[in-house]
Amino acid sequence: MGYRSEVKIAMKLSDYEEMMARLDYYTNKEEIECFMSMSEVRNVISEGQKVVIIHWDWVKWYTEYKEVQYVEEYLGELSANLKPYKFVRIGEETNDIEVSDSWGEDGDDCCDIIRAEVYAEIVEDI
Repeated sequence: MGYRSEVKIAMKLSDYEEMMARLDYYTNKEEIECFMSMSEVRNVISEGQKVVIIHWDWVKWYTEYKEVQYVEEYLGELSANLKPYKFVRIGEETNDIEVSDSWGEDGDDCCDIIRAEVYAEIVEDI
């Protein structure tokens, strides 16, 4: 069955479109397109900018998978080029939370619209 995670990524619409356009030059195009089609993608407006939120629920987010490598490498490029994004991965275990982001060139992160929250509720028997 494997270990599953919930993953959300927010980035500018223009950066998302560039990431998807690059697939035409990638050898594993079909696999990555299939992986991306498993996600829920929605457009939002944040601080006057068009932002895309990509959401995978119950996904095997293993860094040895080419599809995951493709996405993570692109996020690394965004960070290196001072472009804003936010990445949140919550695993099956309560302490397995990974967050990464880039605040962009001006330091005003238009993608700070997702966050990680994990909590436990203790209920006593009466």
